Amino acid sequence: MIVTEAGIIGFPKPNYVFKENDGYAVVPVHRTIGMDGHVSVTWFTRDITGIDKKHYIGGRGVIEFGDGEVWSCAILQQMELLTCSRADA
Repeated sequence: MIVTEAGIIGFPKPNYVFKENDGYAVVPVHRTIGMDGHVSVTWFTRDITGIDKKHYIGGRGVIEFGDGEVWSCAILQQMELLTCSRADA
């Protein structure tokens, strides 16, 4: 959580679960206790239960909130699951 004069930026929930076949993971970011002015926050991925390049494509970026904006999100691409049938073997 980051406290600024323009509010507190954080995640609305402590954790998120995404299905492996969703394609993308959309992680919401919320600004509370103030929404005046422009503010930005840098985000980055870190492996915990998902592994970069195996389960998702990691990265980093900047989320910007304009004056009065309270919701934004980080979008991560998940790795496509490849399966083979017995006939493919």
